[in-house]
Amino acid sequence: KQALGGFATGNEGRYRIAVANIGQLPSSGSYTVQDRLPTGMVLAATPTGSGWACNGATGATEFSCASTAVIAVGAANAAVIELRVRVLDSALGGGATSAVLNNAVLVSGGGESVAYQPSAAEIANFNGNPAALPECGAAPARNACRTATTVQRSASVAGTVWFETGSVARQLDPGDTRLGGWTVELVDADA
Repeated sequence: KQALGGFATGNEGRYRIAVANIGQLPSSGSYTVQDRLPTGMVLAATPTGSGWACNGATGATEFSCASTAVIAVGAANAAVIELRVRVLDSALGGGATSAVLNNAVLVSGGGESVAYQPSAAEIANFNGNPAALPECGAAPARNACRTATTVQRSASVAGTVWFETGSVARQLDPGDTRLGGWTVELVDADA
């Protein structure tokens, strides 16, 4: 599972989920991806992916997708799941300007032998303590993992540009001339 781009309150964020076979046999039958969004994130749309049957309505906090595409040993399903989420103000709680949220994912099924099925600890952490799951990486090693996603509070700037001809310096007054069509760009000198 991978976060794509930045995440800010009041905006959409995107994830991509790829499923790989770390077992000793090719997958068989149906396998399912379950995802529980952290507090403050909701689905912006039902997830999609070629060959995936997904459920989860706009505004929901969890979803699942199933596929029967055979995955060879050591390979990944070429079709990924694309996920769009809406980041709510509640993602940050209180007055925080940023926070790290853990988005958990769990894969099961596909004819896994008992040794490769999700463990009781993975299931428990997926359901209640996603921070205890390992981070999802490029080389999958588990049935459950998390993506630590930094969310920032959105900001906006609005104002008026004017030519200073009035009686009060650095303050818009009736003697100043408003200038339309100007764009003001804020630049972070440290970036």
